[in-house]
Amino acid sequence: MLSLSLTSVVCVGLPPSAQGAAILPVPGRVVFYDDFGGTRVDSAKWYEGPFRILSSPMNNGAIPQNLSVHSVPDGPGVVSVLDVALRGDKYDDGAKDAVRGVIQIPGCTPAVLPSCYAPASTGKRTGGLLWTTAAFGSGRYEVRMKTMPLGGGCSCIWNYYDPGNGAYTEIDTEVAANAGQDARPSLVGFNSYAGQDGATNMISDVGTPQNDGRFHTYRWDWYDGSAGQGPAHIDWYVDGVRYAMTNANVPTHPAQLWVGGWPAPWSGDYAYATQHLYIDWVKITSWRGRTEAAENATAPK
Repeated sequence: MLSLSLTSVVCVGLPPSAQGAAILPVPGRVVFYDDFGGTRVDSAKWYEGPFRILSSPMNNGAIPQNLSVHSVPDGPGVVSVLDVALRGDKYDDGAKDAVRGVIQIPGCTPAVLPSCYAPASTGKRTGGLLWTTAAFGSGRYEVRMKTMPLGGGCSCIWNYYDPGNGAYTEIDTEVAANAGQDARPSLVGFNSYAGQDGATNMISDVGTPQNDGRFHTYRWDWYDGSAGQGPAHIDWYVDGVRYAMTNANVPTHPAQLWVGGWPAPWSGDYAYATQHLYIDWVKITSWRGRTEAAENATAPK
């Protein structure tokens, strides 16, 4: 489940000048948008945990206590954001109002149920995640965010659907300030998974450190091969520039979108107390001609 890893590289994205002309997308209507303009997470749009990825050791999960909504500076102005706190190995578990991670109760399913979790003994190596209450099909997915500045934690975006019968869907954008032995902060990971056919895992050097204290826009254009979309493929962009594409392992099933900070074990050291990821807005746009059922299928709860 969720095999997100910047270390499992099978190919490296080409620089934009070497990619050739991209197929121009034909965006339709916005089927999901949130700019976090309220005072709390909108429960009609999002679930907010707790959640723990059991396949990844050495983390204590994503918890709602690490999520907040407020305003932060953005150039000469301010923007409302989802603030995701990541707790590192120097986090003080003895402090007043210290948070605690989660442990999944053995045998309890599905893993997205809050009742399947018990408190952990520590708040170290915890993050925060949101995932949409609805599932969405192929289209344009965009997130504007200011990634975490330090190693130890992934600023991650992915969609996910796994009914256990092979109809698997996952598309990832992973930004880690310091991942594995190659600590270049300009690296971004792009992955796709479909059914039982395997995976496409890529890392691109986007030229600019992504932990530069600025907001960047991460996007993928997902064409599932339906009528009017042309060949099935996925294009990944950073700040409007295409850095990777694949026509292999392209999923077709609608899936929920996940965003936030995940304490991934491969994402570097955790030599800090707390650091923050800021998400300005999230938008999903359908392709023109998609049916309402395909644009916004109801997700299982």
